[in-house]
Amino acid sequence: MKKNTVKKVGKSKKNNCPKCADNFSKGMFIGFLLGFATGSAIVAVYDYFDEKHNEISRIKRGSDADYYYTTE
Repeated sequence: MKKNTVKKVGKSKKNNCPKCADNFSKGMFIGFLLGFATGSAIVAVYDYFDEKHNEISRIKRGSDADYYYTTE
C-alpha cells in the first residue's frame, strides 16, 4: 500500500514586506532607547535621593557641626 503524501501549506514565517520589516526595526530601536532612558532616569533619581538622605543623616549626626557657623 502507498501512503498518501500531502504537503502542508502554511503561513510563511518570513516577513517579505520591506515596509513592515522597517517598521519593526524602528519599533525595536525606539523601544531600546525608551528602555535605556527609563533606566537612566531611575538610576539618576535613586542617586539623587540617596545623596540627599546621606546629607540629611550627616547633618542629624552633627558631624559637620564645626563647618556651620552663624553670623550674628
